[in-house]
Amino acid sequence: METPTNLQFTDFDVSIETLFRRALTGPMNRAWTRVEFSVPDAWEANKAVEKWLTENTPGRWATTHYSNPRSKENSYTMVVRFEDKNDALMFKLRGGHQAWEVR
Repeated sequence: METPTNLQFTDFDVSIETLFRRALTGPMNRAWTRVEFSVPDAWEANKAVEKWLTENTPGRWATTHYSNPRSKENSYTMVVRFEDKNDALMFKLRGGHQAWEVR
């Protein structure tokens, strides 16, 4: 059985993506698998990595970034947490952590 893409009510359609967002906002679940990596620019890198995640990751995930005080280059640390550890593994193997390098 295929997963539906829309729920239809009388005079109202709801996208399944709207109901079940894969990108979570707010506090991250500490039980999820964590992947951490350095990025030079928090905002542009965040957009590139989130775009990669949306296009390539079937499961749920959450991202955050913070200024790394130990970095001499004033870089940022980006953290991505995955509900499914296999998604985290594929993220690293397929180069998702380097998506910000591709312009």
